[in-house]
Amino acid sequence: GNMDPRTPNMLITQGMVICCPLPLFIVIWIYRSMILRELYAKTKTMSVQTRVLHKQFVSALTLQALLPIFPLLGVFTSLFGVFGIASDPVLEIAPILLSEFPAFLSPLIVIYHIRYYSELV
Repeated sequence: GNMDPRTPNMLITQGMVICCPLPLFIVIWIYRSMILRELYAKTKTMSVQTRVLHKQFVSALTLQALLPIFPLLGVFTSLFGVFGIASDPVLEIAPILLSEFPAFLSPLIVIYHIRYYSELV
């Protein structure tokens, strides 16, 4: 059978599986901001080709920085089951799927937004 999700061991495990990737995404958001600041400062001295390449990188970074929405949805979905707000088998698997979704989407974002990679596919 399944353990009660409110036991300390289960809560710690759920927290590690679902919440540990979030600091990585925060770092991505910080680097994105730094890159944008640097790009805006040097826009006038860049060639058109360099500007286009940087724009592709920034659009990919922006979408990757938004990916923590999925693990957060997983946390909220898990809390529905933990606190007994709703009970459904979907609530048991949804947090796992939502927390793994960024690992699936991130390479697709890079392949789609970086022209060099999208031309190879």
